[in-house]
Formats: sequence, structure tokens, C-alpha cells
Amino acid sequence: DVKTPDFDTPKRAKVHFKRAKYQVMIQKQKIKRLNETVRRLRKKIVSIESLLNHLKKQNYITENAHDEILRTTSEFIKETINRSLKLKNAKFSPAIRSFALTLQFYSSKAYTFVRKHFNNLLPHPSTLRKWYCVIKGELGFTEESFAALKARQNQSSDPVIINISIDEMAIRKQISFLNGRFYGGVDLGTGNENDSNCTQEATNALVFLAVCINSHWKIPLGYFLIHSFSGFERASLLIKCLELLVETGVKCYSITVDGAASNISMCKSLGANFEYTSANFKPWIEYPGSQNKIFIFWDACHMIKLVRNTLGDKKILINKYNEPIKWSCIADLHRIQESKGLHAANKLKKPHIQYYENKMNVRLCVQTLSASVSSSLLFCEQLNLINEVKATAEFCQIFNDAFDLLNCRNKYAKGEYNCPINYDNIEKIENFLETFKTYVEGLRYGPTNYDTNGEQLIKSKRQVGFIGLIICLTNLINTYKVVKEEKMTYLLSYKLSQDHLEIFFSAMRSRGGFNNNPNAIQFRSAYKRLIVRHEVNGSIYGNCTQLDSSSILFVSAKKRQDADAIMNNDNDIDNESDLFEEFEHDYDYRMPELEEYVTDVVKYTSGFIVRKIKKNKKLCIVCDSMLTVENNENASRLLKLKTRGKLITPTTDVHKIWPVSPSRVKVRIDETRMVFCASCGCPAGAGAKCKHIAAVIWYINNEDGTLKTSLRKEWGTPTNSAQNKYKKGKRIEDFFSNMLKVTSLSEVEKECKLCVNDMLDSLENQYIKIDQNACFNIFIETLNQSDSDLWFENRKNRISASTKAHKIRVCRNLTYVGQLHLVYTFLKKTDLGEKGSINVTCGKNTEGVAIDAYKQLFDKEVIKSGLVISQFIPWLCASPDGLVLKNGKIDAVLEIKFPISCRSKPKVENGIPNLKYLLVENGILKLKKSSISTICMPGKNPLSAST
Repeated sequence: DVKTPDFDTPKRAKVHFKRAKYQVMIQKQKIKRLNETVRRLRKKIVSIESLLNHLKKQNYITENAHDEILRTTSEFIKETINRSLKLKNAKFSPAIRSFALTLQFYSSKAYTFVRKHFNNLLPHPSTLRKWYCVIKGELGFTEESFAALKARQNQSSDPVIINISIDEMAIRKQISFLNGRFYGGVDLGTGNENDSNCTQEATNALVFLAVCINSHWKIPLGYFLIHSFSGFERASLLIKCLELLVETGVKCYSITVDGAASNISMCKSLGANFEYTSANFKPWIEYPGSQNKIFIFWDACHMIKLVRNTLGDKKILINKYNEPIKWSCIADLHRIQESKGLHAANKLKKPHIQYYENKMNVRLCVQTLSASVSSSLLFCEQLNLINEVKATAEFCQIFNDAFDLLNCRNKYAKGEYNCPINYDNIEKIENFLETFKTYVEGLRYGPTNYDTNGEQLIKSKRQVGFIGLIICLTNLINTYKVVKEEKMTYLLSYKLSQDHLEIFFSAMRSRGGFNNNPNAIQFRSAYKRLIVRHEVNGSIYGNCTQLDSSSILFVSAKKRQDADAIMNNDNDIDNESDLFEEFEHDYDYRMPELEEYVTDVVKYTSGFIVRKIKKNKKLCIVCDSMLTVENNENASRLLKLKTRGKLITPTTDVHKIWPVSPSRVKVRIDETRMVFCASCGCPAGAGAKCKHIAAVIWYINNEDGTLKTSLRKEWGTPTNSAQNKYKKGKRIEDFFSNMLKVTSLSEVEKECKLCVNDMLDSLENQYIKIDQNACFNIFIETLNQSDSDLWFENRKNRISASTKAHKIRVCRNLTYVGQLHLVYTFLKKTDLGEKGSINVTCGKNTEGVAIDAYKQLFDKEVIKSGLVISQFIPWLCASPDGLVLKNGKIDAVLEIKFPISCRSKPKVENGIPNLKYLLVENGILKLKKSSISTICMPGKNPLSAST
């Protein structure tokens, strides 16, 4: 430090100046060395992997931590860290590009906020605009899309096969002016339609979408603004699209449309003939300039909805055997399920029956005409709950199978008909098609439809849904036979669905906050953004939800010729088996009266429970054999109807587990997991703290938790805690944590607990478990109790109903130290001492006198008792001083206590007891209430203790 006095003289100032200069030079050299170190480190650490390797070498993190960080860190976080370690002008990775475009698509303000907090590591908004500027996105067919298809074909060794989906999306009728041009009028991509003053406003956007059949991507080919478009005009656009596809080298063998009259007219103008009853039935068109066929698919989802609407509106249809197909049977099934309180393994609810406000919801439709509803109808007929259901059940089953064939999206599916079409099952599918044709041809209107009585459905005004499914099944087989020649081993029918286009429309609506009525400019903007790399998903409340991994084939901002410039999707591997899971069972767990319907449904449900147990627990061969059986005469009728060889058949013992007198538990919680109220039908349920409520809510929170709800109360007086209601608004976990004493365990604690459990199991099997004969022999051989060595040997490993039970009952210290002290008192071996010996001696000498006095006083028979051990609760034991008989049966337990502290003085002196457990009430000597205990003999009901 240099101070003012250091510069008082020139000599002193010169000396201190040299010192300061030298210190500055030293600091500069040190800073230079540190900068060089940092520079070398930056050149060395250019990614998160190298950063973690450096930390591991410096022993800042362990090898396990190094591996765990790399495994759990997402790709986007890795790319962000890598970019922060590199130069600012480095190229943006596909992960960052996808994240930036997706976030900016939804909200530009949100993107600016995130970019600022990411230290400007994300692209600048102007960079995003440059990426979009490469794509014109104008009306008509999109040149960049066809260029992307051509690049994909050039880079692929196998031919690229696509399906074209055509549909319309409603837009707002509005003429807008932007950049010297009008938008919103009818425009087919020529640009001339909006020049005149009398331009007609467009009401729909007609979109062409290509879906790759042998890969996992899709790409919009173009769009047109239309008002009312004839079939001939649509055909012209389709021919133009096919001609452009020929130039790319991509092959197209199928086209998907809905059943609208304009689309049917478009196909007819190109040579198709959809007259099913005519000899020239031809559900395909020919490729421009060749004889190759392009098969027409009427979207299966639209067709199955039309079938459901026909049955729901007409109420009764007739099959070829003159049997009625009734909508009322399905309605009656719903009514029975609601009244009984249990669903017969189907998903029928009120919206399925009253579908008028949800006619576009495909899920409601296919859950109504499903195999589960068919099985439930036959099940109810067997129980005489519904009559004449065979025809209705057959109708639901056959249309369920048809839709399964047309909606398969998993090549690993193993259902009877929900499977990809391949060489092994093509013959079975052809046979089903013939059966389906025969069935549909025999359907006609019922007698209640006076205007159409007896008319065939395939010749009526409502023929579209039925003929459409026949066309789809026919062309599905024809399409497979064609693509099989292109080295495709299987065909997923979901690739031919219009769901891909519906999801694309939903993603476009999300651009304006899920605006279902965008104008032409908003539509154009969203269209341009969606064909650039993104991860935008449609709404879950749209017409359909995304059910496969197909992503939009994006157009690169860089002028490259390789296919990676088009798409860099790392998710194209065949992992379709992980994409979909089976539907969850939709059971209503309210406990109704035990009728035959309820009993059978619960038997069926027990198979689901057994499957969960076998999945989550490692069972030995013996335990596994006690849960399942191949053939069970008492098996559920519903299970026999629904099984296809994969459902589990529980044993009769499993059926008997559920209680004969069930307790009805009601628990209400809100969306934040707060308890509103709880009640139970058991005696303790009024306090909302019974074990049944605890078990139900604990199972909701932790399905794997071990529940013990049927154990009897062992020792001690009944608790009053069940009469105290819990505090309202308390969370479920907090409410039951004290009751169940359950805490979360770490992995190490879990492993330790498993080891301890194994040790306890071994101890129990060797020293505690006992059979019925051994229990009886011990009881007889220990009638002398403490004079028998066997009495001591069997009590030391069990909790007796005397001292040990008392210690448990009065123990209030539930901490770790308190629990250790309690265990130590059980395990320690101490001598009785002089005082203990005196107590035992006095007890033996006076016990016989007390028993004789009791017999004379109450005129009852008393017999000796040995050590009582229950086969089912072998860790408990009791050895009362006597058993009181009444009519030859045990009526009470006699327990005798000798007050040794009063052997030299009276029990009551001047009206005051000398014993702490006695009191004088109205001149009568009694036990205090706190000293009266209720004893439950192992395996018996609670008995009163006479002292």
C-alpha cells in the first residue's frame, strides 16, 4: 500500500514508484498466464462431453456422476451447452433450430423472453425470418415440397411410396390487402383471380398432403383457396399433382378422401365407378400416361361414424336372417351398468349414447361399435338382463373388426384383425372381406322406418358409410399386392388414413392460439412455417389426435442436394412398438350390492389385479400357482366371452379374497389433490380415518404399496383417533403419512430393506411359523406354564399378552431411538432378581386360592390354560391364568394379579386405595378405566378380562 507520506521526498517517491511498477508488471504477467490457460482450456473444451471429462480428471465429479449426467441430459440442453462453449457464429444444430422455430411459431414474445434468459444462444428473430424467406409458400403447388421429395428419392436406395390425402379446411371470408396484393379471394395459384373488383370470397382451403407409406414423414404439396369447387375442377388439380410427382420419381398408389359428394364426383370424372351393385365396380383410377392403378380410399373414420349415425338415427336395422339390430340394446347396456355401478369391461358412458353433440368424435363412435360392447351384450343376455342381443352384438363385432383392419398403426400388433397386412395373413383378410361383403349386402332398414321399410342399405341414401368400408377393405388388399412388389414386407393401414391431414390442420390452427377461423393471410403464414423444421403438435381437443410418429418433411434453408438437407429425423427407426399402449380398463369402482352381474364383473376384474401383481412382484412357483389356473369352472362368464387366449384366469381362492360384506368407501379430491371429504360404511368410517379409507387413498397414491386392511386389532383398548376428523384442505400424502408411517426410501435404503426382509422371512420360517397340530400340542404341554421349559422356549420369539404387549401399547416414542429401546427390551435377557422371584412365588401360591374364590363367587367353571398360539398370527401368544367356560365353550379369560405391594397392608385404607390401579366409587372397589384392557386371543374374538 502506498500512502501520502511515501511521496514526501523525491528519493522516497522514486523508491515506492519502482516498487509499484514492479508489482504491476508481476500482475500483468500473471494475468497473461491465466489468459493463456483459459485460451488453451477453451480450445480443449468445446462440448459438454469434453467439459465433463475435464471435471472427472480433476476429481471434481465421480465416474458414476459423469455417466449419469450424460444419460439424463436432453439433446436440446446438450446442444445449448455445446453452443455456449463454441464461437457465437457457429452453425445452429437441428435440435436448436427445431426448438427455436417451434417456440417462435406459438409466440414471438415467449421466444424473445427465452432467448434473453438463454444469454442469446438461440437464433435472432431476423435469422428465423431468413429461414422462412427461402420458402415461398404461395398459393398452388409448393415447388419446394416437390424438390424435397425429389431429393429424398435420390438419396434413398428403395423407392419412396406415398399416399395423397385431400381435404378442405374452413377459413374466414375476408379480403385483405398486404404488400400490394389482395388475399382472401378464390385463387388456384395463378394470381389472376384477385385482380378484379368482383372477386368471390373464398370459404375453404383445399390442401394436398403426401404421407410416406414406407417411412415416417409427411409433407404438404400445396393448397388452393376455393368457394364451391366442382368434381371436374378438383380432378384437374389432382392430375396436375400426379404429373408433378412423376417428375420427382416418387411413386403413388393410393389417394384418401372423405365421402363428400364433390370428392366422389372428382374420382368418377377420372374413371372410377363406385356403383357397388353394378358389374363395372371400379374403386380406382389410372395413373396419368400409364396403366398403373391408383386406389381410392374413403376415410375409414368418416365411414364408421356414418354407420353409427345410421343405427342411432334409424334405431332398428335388419340382418339377412331377419333378426333386429337395435340401438336400444346398447342404450339398455349403458343403463344397466350405471344402475349396477360396474362396467362390464367396456367404455360406454352417457356421451356414447347421446352422441348428437359429438358426431365428429371418432373415439366415441369406435368405442360404441366395439368388441367390448359386443361381449358385454352377450354377457347381459346370459344373465337375462337384455333380450335379443345376438344380432346387435354381431353388428358391433364385425364393424369393430373392419375398423381395426383399416386403423392398424403398429407393425408389432398381434390382434386378430388389428394387425398389419402381410404375406402371412393376406388370405385371412381376403376371407374376412368376403364375409363382410355378404353381411353388409344383407342389411336393410327395419319396420319402424316407414319410408324405407325393407330397403337395402347399400342402395339407400345412407349407403356411403357401408360401401365406403367395403371400398377401403378391397383397396387395402389391392394396395398391398402392389407395394409388395416394391420390397415392402407389410403395410400399415393407418398410413392411408386422413388423420395425418386433420392433425396438420390442427397444427395450423394453433398458430393463432388455436384459431378455428383464420383468414387467408394467417393460413399462408402458418403453412410456410409448418413446412420448415418444427415440432408443432395439434390440439388434443381436435377432430383426432396423433397416433404415430410421422413428422412433417421440412424444407432446408440451405441450397443443398442431399436428403439430409430435407430432413434429419433421428426418430425414423422402427420403434413403433413403444408408440402405443393398450387402452386402460375403464372400470367404475363403486361397490354395489352383490348381484350375479356384480359378482361376475368383479371376478373378471380380479384377473386384471392378478396381472398387475405378477408384473410388479417376483413370485415363486407356489405363489404363482395359487393366483392363476388354466381352466376354472367358476371362471367369469364375461372373461370367457372376451378372452382370445391372453386374459388371465384367476383361481377360486382369488375370487374369495374380496370381502363378503364390502365396505363402501367414498373419497372426493380436487384437481390439486386436496381432500374434500371421505366416508366409509364400516363402524369406524364416520370419523373418516378408518383403515379402508386409508387403503383406498394410499393405493391411489402408491399402487405398489402393500396394503393390510383385514388384520384384526391385536392388543390394547380400541383407539378413539378414528372419531377425530382430519383437517379440511390437508393433502392426501400429509393426511395419511402419520397414520401409515410411510416415508420415501432411497435406492440404498430399498436394497437394505430387501436384505432385512429376507432375513426376517428366514427367521419367521425357522422359529415362528407353526401348524395347527403343533399349536394344540404346545397348549396341552404348557398347562403348567412357567414350570414348563417349552412355555419359555415358545414365548421368547413371540409377543405375549402381558409385559411385551403392555410396552407396545404404552409406547409413545416413535423415533428411531425409541424404537431401538423398545426392541432392546424385548430381546434382552435378564435375571428376575430377588424381587422378581418373590413376585413369582407369591403368584404361584395364591393363584389356586384366587381361582377357587372366583368359582364360588360367580358359580362358573374355570379350566387351566396353556400357551395359546394362532396358526395364522404365529408371532402373537397368550397364556391367561384361566379360561371361563359357559355351556362347554370358552366365554371369558381369567387373569389374576397378586398385589404384592399390599401384602403387609390393606388394599384400602381410610377409603383410599393403596394400589394405583384401583379406585373407590360409591363405596365399591373398582379397577380404573385406564387399567382395563381388551384382550384378543390369537385367532379368537375379543374377550373380557376378569381380574
